[in-house]
Amino acid sequence: MSWPRLTVDSLDAKETRRSMVECKVASCGKSKATGAKLFACAGCKCALYCSRECQKKDWPRHKRDCLMTQENKVDMNSQPDSSTKASTPTNRPQRAALPSEVSDELSAFRKHFLPTLTLVAINAFCDIEKTPTPRRWEDHLFLVQLERVPNPSPSLPAWARFRLAAAGPYPVELLFPKGKEIDHTGWRNSRDEAVARNLSMGLGTITLCVSCNYQGMGLNAYSDLQFLLGAPIEMGVERVANWKDVLLKHIENESRV
Repeated sequence: MSWPRLTVDSLDAKETRRSMVECKVASCGKSKATGAKLFACAGCKCALYCSRECQKKDWPRHKRDCLMTQENKVDMNSQPDSSTKASTPTNRPQRAALPSEVSDELSAFRKHFLPTLTLVAINAFCDIEKTPTPRRWEDHLFLVQLERVPNPSPSLPAWARFRLAAAGPYPVELLFPKGKEIDHTGWRNSRDEAVARNLSMGLGTITLCVSCNYQGMGLNAYSDLQFLLGAPIEMGVERVANWKDVLLKHIENESRV
């Protein structure tokens, strides 16, 4: 959690994005902004670490997420391809993106907009009970529901291929129930362990879920946002009353490339 104070005016800064690309171990604090060289987990290709020591330390927490991500990618790649556009002299056939490709685009969106998502998520949890610090983060997560742009141009950056459908705090039980048709018990247990571990270090945890329904599949990309318990939230992020407008405008403006 080595990133500087986030303000609406600093969200587009390259330095801000770099500062938030950090080692997955919350107590480490090393990031690209501090000159650390990070490498991705060979299994999921998502979690970043500054050293083998940090990766080994985080493995008990990361193991479930890593294996689930790998299994989901196998399932997504096995999905049949959708129909392509009809071929015309001016319109070549265009293959529909595989769910695994859209999942990678979703991860790119999360990484690109992480400063913005962090600022609005923390503000949203402060607004739940109109308090100066986040509330209800233990049993809620911050959901960003996206819609993929139909037939995006291949030149469009991966992170710019979505539109915002909805965003806000949602109860974890409502979105990821235990013991239902799709059992999310493993993910829930992994999240609970991470929350408890961060609490022992004096940190609160807001789970960010960026989600998109594509070809009947629910695709998700996650991040855990830590904040210092007991400290005024203004130390870390700018307080804004219109966080929904900030999120919508920022996504729209950034996607005009």
